[in-house]
Amino acid sequence: MQTRPQRGVIIGNNVSISTEVQILTADHDIQSRIFKGHTAPVLIGDFVFIGTRAIILKGISLGKDSAVCAGAVVTKNVEDFSVVAGVPAREIYKRTTELDYTINYGRLFHQLNTKY
Repeated sequence: MQTRPQRGVIIGNNVSISTEVQILTADHDIQSRIFKGHTAPVLIGDFVFIGTRAIILKGISLGKDSAVCAGAVVTKNVEDFSVVAGVPAREIYKRTTELDYTINYGRLFHQLNTKY
């Protein structure tokens, strides 16, 4: 049995994370006299897409084949194949269950072995 880590981000295979996405693994209790901090990992399943400027809060799991639309703020776990949008993010529909692709493009400033 695999144990869940206390912090960090775990990213599955064939995940697309767009520009300016924020993935938070910590926060503070603003009611705490000592401004106590809390950490929790974020888990991102296989074939997940996260749109530009989305925010994923601490402790969130993004299910397999799910998608987060641009600008969404994810405050609750996202089920497999769910597409979420808005602030806070809510499911707007289900993604197809027949996904079969491989991410094969380089990231910004990533050197590819391509001749131009």
